[in-house]
Amino acid sequence: MDEPPLYVLHQKTNRAVVPKLVTLLFLSAIFYVGVLLNVNLLDLSATQETTIQIGALAFLLAVIIIGLLLAVRKARRPYLFYHSKITQGKKEIAYASMVNTEPASGILGKMFKTYSINLGDDFHLRHIPQEIKIQDYIKQMREYAKNQRV
Repeated sequence: MDEPPLYVLHQKTNRAVVPKLVTLLFLSAIFYVGVLLNVNLLDLSATQETTIQIGALAFLLAVIIIGLLLAVRKARRPYLFYHSKITQGKKEIAYASMVNTEPASGILGKMFKTYSINLGDDFHLRHIPQEIKIQDYIKQMREYAKNQRV
């Protein structure tokens, strides 16, 4: 039987979803303008133009909805802290292989009051609320894991 996690860290969902949504909307608008431009340059009947425009709009709405659902799903996947490792979904990193515990915050992180930590091995703790100080906990767990190996 699997051991229960010692700690569960949730991401700030709006920090993960809002930038993805804005990006999807912006890129969709550019794509739709391109479709409109191309349709107007072609010699098509009014019904054909309308059909293509509605089809492109339906396609874009489907892409936006799927992208939004995937972003929400990923943002709701918590980080699970165990005695020897941290996991998120299928990804995991052992405390012994962590190379960094320094928090970093970019422009969006400051806007949403979040930070992230690149632990190494392409494993990041992302969208952590600033109210949660997880760095000291990770350092303690690294020391605990190191002492357990000795």
